[in-house]
Amino acid sequence: MNEYSWEGISPEAQFLWGKRTKEIGDRPVDSDDANDLPLARLAREHGFEVAPDAPMWLLLPVVWPIADRAWIRDNRLRHLQTYVDGQLVDVPWSTADYLEAADDEHDSLGN
Repeated sequence: MNEYSWEGISPEAQFLWGKRTKEIGDRPVDSDDANDLPLARLAREHGFEVAPDAPMWLLLPVVWPIADRAWIRDNRLRHLQTYVDGQLVDVPWSTADYLEAADDEHDSLGN
């Protein structure tokens, strides 16, 4: 494994296998802000910080080599504003919903 693969995390991220991480589990978090994730808060206690949401290329391994990264699950419930019966409302959506919608859009474009 080279330094710029998607594999591996920093040796400093051992907290990811600790008791507190197991207690946190995979409960969804109703927030658009990744900093609200319990695992993100735990990571900050250990000197890590959340990468910016965009642009996506910031997560390339060449930008974040193994020694400087730890991967955590994004289990946020985000909010999309849309019109329902003529009124603008917030509709919750998860990362899985987003990925499914992106795949559908990609398919509809014939790519």
